[in-house]
Amino acid sequence: MADEAARRWPAVDIDAGLWSALPATFGDRLALLLHDLDEVLAVEEEGGTHWRVFFSTPAARDAAVAALAPVLRDEAAVAPVDVEDEGWAAKVQATLGPVRVGRFVITPPWAAGEACALGWNVADPAPPAAAGTRDRAARPLVIEIEPSTGFGTGHHQSTRLCLRALEATRLDGRTVIDVGTGSGVLAIAAVAAGAAGAVALDHDPDAVSAARDNVARNLVGDRVTTLVGGLSSLSTPPAGVVLANLTANILRRFGAAIAALVAPEGVLIVSGFTTEQVPLVTETFAAHGLGEDARWDEDDWVA
Repeated sequence: MADEAARRWPAVDIDAGLWSALPATFGDRLALLLHDLDEVLAVEEEGGTHWRVFFSTPAARDAAVAALAPVLRDEAAVAPVDVEDEGWAAKVQATLGPVRVGRFVITPPWAAGEACALGWNVADPAPPAAAGTRDRAARPLVIEIEPSTGFGTGHHQSTRLCLRALEATRLDGRTVIDVGTGSGVLAIAAVAAGAAGAVALDHDPDAVSAARDNVARNLVGDRVTTLVGGLSSLSTPPAGVVLANLTANILRRFGAAIAALVAPEGVLIVSGFTTEQVPLVTETFAAHGLGEDARWDEDDWVA
């Protein structure tokens, strides 16, 4: 994490302002490149020509510089920086509000009151009396997620796409495996919507720590198990629903292992890739007996 004593954060400055003919798609391309790295937050400044990208550790920042510099050398200058903590994290977090995706409402804790006006909090033991005879199965589900280094606050397209796919999937009585769980939001959403139980897996201990806190915050610890590790360390039986909000490269690399987690007649939900990468992902899973049944798009992202 950041150096709390010195209050400095490792970051990368990406400056494309020196190039007069910057492609209109540069911002989208940069977002895709960053999605493959371990960034905490990217802040766009100066009219779309300068970005400051924060990382949780200097090592992650240095790895990002090594990856980005050769790819962007003809379009932007890439430089490592250490940023004094001037409350940027609190300022950015304060701008985050509830996100509504179908029946799911994802909210940071400080906006939970606003979010609960849209539905009933998953952490509530029972719907409020004022709900009367409204169909419980159709009620909006409010899920509190503390923004952190764990990916998944509902503010990224791929997370929203997975939530849309979850809403369209039969969950009652099924078990769920969430690969690369990040904040744990998808595993929590699955059990809130009726899944019998979920395993939330991530190789990043910080992400799993955040997911564990979010599981406790939403009172679903009896149904969601959080695990640190990779696919090779997972010993649970195949599940009726498997979620993998990763990247095209990771989905292709671990396609066989992910497909093996899906029980017969089960469903695999994948996201984290763009329209142009769809053939790469579908070909990967077709080779393991899984065909495309439905598709969701938002901007250039796909599930």
